[in-house]
Amino acid sequence: MNGRMNGPGMGGSAPLGLLGAIALGALGLGAPPPAHAGSAVIAPPPGTAAAPGQIVRAEFTQTAPSAGVQVRITVRKTGATGPAKLPHTGITAQQCYRAGSDNLVACDSPEAIALSGPEKQDGMRRHINPLSYSAVPKPGGGHYDKTECVKDTVTGLIWEGKLNQSGHLRHYENRYTNLDNHQPGDASAYVAAVNAQGLCGFNDWRLPTVRELQSLVDYSKPYPGPTIDTNWFPHTWTDDNAYWWGGYWTSEPYAGDPANAWSVHFYFGSVSNFHRNFDDGAVRLVRASQ
Repeated sequence: MNGRMNGPGMGGSAPLGLLGAIALGALGLGAPPPAHAGSAVIAPPPGTAAAPGQIVRAEFTQTAPSAGVQVRITVRKTGATGPAKLPHTGITAQQCYRAGSDNLVACDSPEAIALSGPEKQDGMRRHINPLSYSAVPKPGGGHYDKTECVKDTVTGLIWEGKLNQSGHLRHYENRYTNLDNHQPGDASAYVAAVNAQGLCGFNDWRLPTVRELQSLVDYSKPYPGPTIDTNWFPHTWTDDNAYWWGGYWTSEPYAGDPANAWSVHFYFGSVSNFHRNFDDGAVRLVRASQ
């Protein structure tokens, strides 16, 4: 029996023997089905799980009834490993409120500290999880261009980049409805098209949640924006219609009216909800990190 094992933090594939003497019977699979191929998700046998809350997936193939069985074992974490990191808002050391006024003052000023105390306003905590991004490595070496994809090194999310190329699928000024009907011109059809192309080698791109998309907003950027790090995210749509209309669509419906969905606007850095049928919403897709 031949096999491989993959898992987070394992540095790639490793021989199946590292799991110990695991046989198909021990995995609860028994003999392969008549089709000589298949897969199963099972509870790991005692002593084989690397940590609680993991799943072992076994995929097996057999070219002929008399041939050896090839097994591929995947160990994947399913439980929470700790609190998710949130990036800083981008608020600077000169953007703190003071007692009795809406005017912004230096965050180390007595007026700001009198209002909140030290380390209480965002501008006082800018050293914690500052906004940070990096290029996504290619499997064969090198990195993808930032107009293809970018990694948020705080959250671990990988974001779609945008092109300034009219007529291209990923042109930054393309706009969509958000009806989830998989029809041309809808964000759902765009998701399917990007996944079909395998952008940056991945086919699990999706619309972000509100909080995911808002995590890209840099609130140190003044109106009219773009309120995002344009060094890493060039070609971000910031026409004033991006505020009054769709902004950038998210996957989340508005609870007060299911006909609406939430969107994030990089004109002001605001969050609003708009009717899903408005065809004036931009899209920036996201995927989880490996």
